[in-house]
Amino acid sequence: MKFSALIFANLFRKKIRLILTIGSFAVAMFLFAFLAVVKDAFNRGADVAGADRLVVIDRVSIINLIPLKYRDQILQIPGVKSITHNNWFGGVYQDEKNFFPQFVIDPENQRHVFPELAVPEDQWNAFLKDRQGAIAGAKTAERFHWKIGDRIPIKTTLYGGGSWEFNLDGIYHGERPEMDETQFWLQWDYFEEKVPEAVKGQIGWYVLRVNNPEDSVRVAKTIDDKFANSSSETKTETESAFAAGWVKQFGNIQFLIVTIGTVVFFTLLLVTATRWPFPFVSARRSSPSSRPSVFPGVRCCSLCWRNRWPSPSSAGCSAWASRWWQFPRSPGRSTACCRSLCWSHRFFCWALLRR
Repeated sequence: MKFSALIFANLFRKKIRLILTIGSFAVAMFLFAFLAVVKDAFNRGADVAGADRLVVIDRVSIINLIPLKYRDQILQIPGVKSITHNNWFGGVYQDEKNFFPQFVIDPENQRHVFPELAVPEDQWNAFLKDRQGAIAGAKTAERFHWKIGDRIPIKTTLYGGGSWEFNLDGIYHGERPEMDETQFWLQWDYFEEKVPEAVKGQIGWYVLRVNNPEDSVRVAKTIDDKFANSSSETKTETESAFAAGWVKQFGNIQFLIVTIGTVVFFTLLLVTATRWPFPFVSARRSSPSSRPSVFPGVRCCSLCWRNRWPSPSSAGCSAWASRWWQFPRSPGRSTACCRSLCWSHRFFCWALLRR
């Protein structure tokens, strides 16, 4: 670089200025990284969703239950390979802050629909024989230091409230690291025994697999048409679309991330624009005897001109020209011009921050 020595000499002239500038860039980079992580976390459910899976929920809202008798009718539709059903349990472990997703599952078909969530065969067989049995994800078991055989109480405000106790019969692991390992599975038969009569025979949603992912649209339309005009109409969509819709309940996350990122980027531009001229300004405050050697002749005005060029104001160009012709032609003309331009640029930055 032509002026590399000048640049490095002035970097450490004002150490506080250097630290604050580097700190502003570090904070901005941290915000960008944090937003990227948040975006990835919200989109992870859609990324790991199976291409051959469909989710059937109530047409009005997912909190509305749908009849269990729909299962056999859905299985008769051509292209449907297997089906299972889930209920949301909505409990907490010991304290309100100890929340994790709990699902009442159909043990006979769960592994056919979700083969990527693996449970050792001996643990799964023990779970099938235990009506109070439960399967926990590896991350949830690690979080609470659970081990096989533990008695786990779960408090819920749904289905009559109270505390339900379960035996931990197994721990499942995902085939890929990004898969959800925080769930807690309960037995459907045990759940059906304890819930109020109004809830018996009702499930939260169905999850089914199709033989060919290309048939997903046709199968989804067939299911919804089959239960149209019934007491519980359905809404069927792919698992990825269901996961994306679930995220949208929290708001437009994508718009929020883009907006914050734009603000951070604009702030970086302001920091760059205001900090760019300061080394040259501080250099001009050095001793008078050193000024001619540091900024000789036209080079001084060249530096000031380059310093003014990134400014978003067109007034900088006219100010440079007016200052150049204002001074008489003399050996000290360039030095006076540089001093005037530097102060003019400082005034411009001050005015910009005042707006």
